[in-house]
Amino acid sequence: MIEMLVDSLRAGFMDSSSISRGTLYNVLLKDKTSDRYLPIVVGSTQANLISSKIRNDYSERPDLLDLLNTVMTKFGIELEKVVIYGYEDDSFFTKIILNKGGIRYPFEARTSDAISLSISKLIPVNVEEDVLEKNGVTLDDAGAHAEKPYYQIVRYIADTTQELLKIAGLESKRLNNGFVGTGHLLLALMKENSVSTMLTGLEVHLDVKNIEALVANESPVEESSLTTATKDLIQSSIDKAFALSDTHRVRPEHILMAMVSSEGVAGDILRKYGVTLEKIYFQILRQKQVLA
Repeated sequence: MIEMLVDSLRAGFMDSSSISRGTLYNVLLKDKTSDRYLPIVVGSTQANLISSKIRNDYSERPDLLDLLNTVMTKFGIELEKVVIYGYEDDSFFTKIILNKGGIRYPFEARTSDAISLSISKLIPVNVEEDVLEKNGVTLDDAGAHAEKPYYQIVRYIADTTQELLKIAGLESKRLNNGFVGTGHLLLALMKENSVSTMLTGLEVHLDVKNIEALVANESPVEESSLTTATKDLIQSSIDKAFALSDTHRVRPEHILMAMVSSEGVAGDILRKYGVTLEKIYFQILRQKQVLA
């Protein structure tokens, strides 16, 4: 049995079976005694829950795990161990072991819930050696494009941006592509009200059919995933959000700012229409003045 700790939560991992569901996230568990990592794919809802436990957020309206913690404390029940013991059909199998008065009670649990509970109780996650052997990766494999080794990225993604990524996945599916490139993100951005207003203010009227044709001709090295260019764009959008210094949330306009500065189909299209980072920035300032 290998003891592992929650190392990070990383965005931008998607496979062909989940493109229509939007962005997925990797929870990275790290072996306490080696450089091995175990990536566990979770959806945005589970990722947000795990992220809130990492940050130790307080809410006056407790979630289900908060309620479970309260009940356990009230009745003197301890979380003794979390064990990931199996893997089959793209799913990990996990059990939690509770202890009351020296009597142990094992229960099957969803892996993401068990991880969230382990964070709340400050105990490691135990992984069977054969599970780690078959599914473990090195740091480079786990996320070479995540620039920060401990980046709780969900914390910075606004709900509107998560919805945008989901729409980009749907655009990919509609065009029968097995990947989500920057062009798909641009198609999604064109449907977003604030960005649409911004582009209209810049007198930019993008040709949807032209973009779709360019996207269809993309031939990324990656298959059935977010392309490297898209992952880099998402990371860059976080930097753009922080550069504005008035927000710690990535919103669609930050995606647009990163896009026009990036390599890839979307950046090439925007630059062709004369869109620049400076023009977008001044449009953002104008919108803020109108709202004020």
